[in-house]
Amino acid sequence: MSANDAAPPSGVAFYGEYLKEQLAEEAGRKASFEQRGLAVVTTAGTLVTLLLGLAALSTSAAKSEQLSHAEKVWLGIGFVLFILSAAAAVLTNLPRKYQVVETDAIEARLEETPVKDAEAARLDIAFTQVNCLRDAKAKNTWKGGLLFAALSCELLAVLCVGIALLKVIGP
Repeated sequence: MSANDAAPPSGVAFYGEYLKEQLAEEAGRKASFEQRGLAVVTTAGTLVTLLLGLAALSTSAAKSEQLSHAEKVWLGIGFVLFILSAAAAVLTNLPRKYQVVETDAIEARLEETPVKDAEAARLDIAFTQVNCLRDAKAKNTWKGGLLFAALSCELLAVLCVGIALLKVIGP
């Protein structure tokens, strides 16, 4: 077979590069979810502190200026939502074991006799990367759902506190 009759190169190498890009993107996505989760924890903590300050002021005020039952209910709901928001945000940072390439598996491949040719090795690597990518996407989707829940609870909590404050201020 002459050099001109050589088989066209396989697409495995191209898939390998694409998979590397996707894995890097998922690693960035994971870091982003965790960073935003910490930001939610920080803002929820600050807002809960303000809420507790408001509650302390309302209990120390004269009897005629205390919060009504409806205002207390809205503040209570807001407080619970802030706690749920913070809990969901903290869970985005829960250590989860992402699938990684085991060194024993690589070592076993290197010890095979005969050692696979380059194309077979690229194919093995591509399948390994697909499994890692599948695992990362699933875990990052879980983190994204928790972050969405955290942000939703925080938004609803701010809305509840706003309603309570509107009732306090009154028309």
